[in-house]
Amino acid sequence: MSGRTSQRDTVLELMKAEVAAFLPDRVVQRSLRDVADIAQRDLQKGVLCIVAGGGGQFANWQGREGELGTVRGTVVGYVAVGEREAPLETERAEMALLEDVLRWVGQQHPEPLGSVYPGDYKQSAQIEHPVGWFALQFELRYL
Repeated sequence: MSGRTSQRDTVLELMKAEVAAFLPDRVVQRSLRDVADIAQRDLQKGVLCIVAGGGGQFANWQGREGELGTVRGTVVGYVAVGEREAPLETERAEMALLEDVLRWVGQQHPEPLGSVYPGDYKQSAQIEHPVGWFALQFELRYL
Protein backbone atom coordinates (compact mmCIF):
# COMPACT_ATOMS: atom_id res chain seq x y z
CA MET A 1 0.00 0.00 0.00
CA SER A 2 1.34 3.40 -0.96
CA GLY A 3 0.34 5.21 2.20
CA ARG A 4 -1.72 7.75 0.28
CA THR A 5 -5.43 7.77 0.94
CA SER A 6 -7.70 8.80 -1.90
CA GLN A 7 -10.58 11.19 -1.41
CA ARG A 8 -12.90 8.39 -2.51
CA ASP A 9 -11.54 5.99 0.10
CA THR A 10 -11.91 8.71 2.73
CA VAL A 11 -15.61 9.24 1.99
CA LEU A 12 -16.25 5.47 1.90
CA GLU A 13 -14.59 5.12 5.31
CA LEU A 14 -16.75 8.00 6.56
CA MET A 15 -19.81 6.24 5.15
CA LYS A 16 -18.82 3.03 6.95
CA ALA A 17 -18.30 4.87 10.25
CA GLU A 18 -21.63 6.71 9.91
CA VAL A 19 -23.59 3.54 9.10
CA ALA A 20 -21.93 1.73 12.03
CA ALA A 21 -22.82 4.58 14.42
CA PHE A 22 -26.40 4.75 13.11
CA LEU A 23 -26.86 0.96 13.28
CA PRO A 24 -24.84 -0.12 16.33
CA ASP A 25 -26.51 -3.55 16.49
CA ARG A 26 -25.34 -4.42 12.97
CA VAL A 27 -21.84 -5.35 11.77
CA VAL A 28 -20.49 -2.88 9.19
CA GLN A 29 -17.32 -3.41 7.17
CA ARG A 30 -15.62 -2.41 3.91
CA SER A 31 -14.39 -5.88 2.93
CA LEU A 32 -16.74 -8.14 1.01
CA ARG A 33 -16.32 -11.61 2.45
CA ASP A 34 -17.77 -14.95 1.52
CA VAL A 35 -20.78 -15.60 3.71
CA ALA A 36 -19.21 -18.93 4.79
CA ASP A 37 -16.37 -16.94 6.39
CA ILE A 38 -18.66 -14.75 8.51
CA ALA A 39 -19.32 -15.78 12.11
CA GLN A 40 -22.85 -17.04 12.78
CA ARG A 41 -23.31 -14.50 15.60
CA ASP A 42 -22.53 -11.69 13.13
CA LEU A 43 -24.91 -13.12 10.53
CA GLN A 44 -27.67 -13.18 13.14
CA LYS A 45 -27.01 -9.47 13.83
CA GLY A 46 -26.84 -8.62 10.12
CA VAL A 47 -23.64 -7.76 8.26
CA LEU A 48 -23.29 -4.82 5.88
CA CYS A 49 -20.37 -4.65 3.43
CA ILE A 50 -19.78 -1.31 1.68
CA VAL A 51 -17.84 -1.72 -1.57
CA ALA A 52 -16.88 0.70 -4.33
CA GLY A 53 -17.77 -0.04 -7.92
CA GLY A 54 -16.76 3.06 -9.87
CA GLY A 55 -17.55 6.72 -10.03
CA GLY A 56 -16.89 9.94 -11.89
CA GLN A 57 -18.60 13.26 -12.55
CA PHE A 58 -15.53 15.13 -11.32
CA ALA A 59 -15.28 18.89 -11.05
CA ASN A 60 -13.03 19.43 -14.06
CA TRP A 61 -12.49 23.14 -14.06
CA GLN A 62 -9.00 24.61 -14.05
CA GLY A 63 -7.29 24.09 -10.72
CA ARG A 64 -9.90 21.55 -9.52
CA GLU A 65 -9.39 18.78 -12.08
CA GLY A 66 -10.40 15.38 -10.73
CA GLU A 67 -11.85 16.75 -7.49
CA LEU A 68 -15.28 16.27 -6.00
CA GLY A 69 -17.36 13.74 -7.94
CA THR A 70 -19.29 10.59 -7.20
CA VAL A 71 -18.61 7.09 -6.01
CA ARG A 72 -20.93 4.33 -7.14
CA GLY A 73 -20.97 1.19 -5.11
CA THR A 74 -22.94 -1.54 -3.47
CA VAL A 75 -24.04 -2.26 0.06
CA VAL A 76 -24.16 -6.02 0.40
CA GLY A 77 -26.18 -7.19 3.38
CA TYR A 78 -26.04 -10.69 4.87
CA VAL A 79 -28.37 -12.02 7.55
CA ALA A 80 -29.27 -15.42 8.98
CA VAL A 81 -32.33 -16.79 10.73
CA GLY A 82 -32.83 -20.09 12.51
CA GLU A 83 -32.80 -23.19 10.31
CA ARG A 84 -36.23 -24.21 11.59
CA GLU A 85 -37.77 -20.88 10.63
CA ALA A 86 -39.74 -20.60 7.41
CA PRO A 87 -37.92 -19.24 4.34
CA LEU A 88 -40.25 -16.25 4.51
CA GLU A 89 -38.45 -15.23 7.71
CA THR A 90 -35.19 -15.05 5.76
CA GLU A 91 -36.84 -12.62 3.34
CA ARG A 92 -38.23 -10.57 6.21
CA ALA A 93 -34.81 -10.39 7.86
CA GLU A 94 -33.28 -9.19 4.56
CA MET A 95 -35.96 -6.53 4.23
CA ALA A 96 -35.42 -5.35 7.81
CA LEU A 97 -31.69 -5.00 7.18
CA LEU A 98 -32.36 -3.16 3.90
CA GLU A 99 -34.82 -0.82 5.64
CA ASP A 100 -32.14 0.02 8.21
CA VAL A 101 -29.77 1.05 5.41
CA LEU A 102 -32.49 3.12 3.73
CA ARG A 103 -33.24 4.89 7.03
CA TRP A 104 -29.55 5.82 7.24
CA VAL A 105 -29.62 7.10 3.64
CA GLY A 106 -32.41 9.51 4.61
CA GLN A 107 -30.29 11.16 7.33
CA GLN A 108 -28.19 14.32 6.97
CA HIS A 109 -24.55 13.46 6.30
CA PRO A 110 -21.55 15.60 7.28
CA GLU A 111 -19.04 16.90 4.76
CA PRO A 112 -17.27 15.61 2.83
CA LEU A 113 -19.83 12.80 2.52
CA GLY A 114 -22.50 14.84 0.80
CA SER A 115 -25.56 12.99 -0.46
CA VAL A 116 -26.20 9.27 -0.79
CA TYR A 117 -28.71 8.03 -3.34
CA PRO A 118 -29.99 4.45 -3.25
CA GLY A 119 -30.54 2.60 -6.50
CA ASP A 120 -31.81 -0.81 -7.45
CA TYR A 121 -31.36 -3.84 -5.23
CA LYS A 122 -31.41 -7.60 -5.59
CA GLN A 123 -32.04 -10.14 -2.88
CA SER A 124 -31.76 -13.88 -2.31
CA ALA A 125 -35.38 -14.78 -3.14
CA GLN A 126 -35.28 -17.21 -0.18
CA ILE A 127 -33.05 -19.59 -2.18
CA GLU A 128 -30.22 -19.74 0.37
CA HIS A 129 -32.40 -20.05 3.49
CA PRO A 130 -31.53 -19.76 6.39
CA VAL A 131 -29.00 -17.20 5.07
CA GLY A 132 -30.30 -14.19 3.20
CA TRP A 133 -28.62 -11.36 1.37
CA PHE A 134 -29.28 -8.24 -0.64
CA ALA A 135 -27.15 -6.03 -2.85
CA LEU A 136 -28.20 -2.36 -2.91
CA GLN A 137 -26.58 -0.08 -5.45
CA PHE A 138 -25.81 3.45 -4.33
CA GLU A 139 -24.32 6.69 -5.58
CA LEU A 140 -22.46 8.90 -3.18
CA ARG A 141 -21.89 12.54 -4.18
CA TYR A 142 -19.09 13.87 -2.06
CA LEU A 143 -17.96 17.42 -1.40
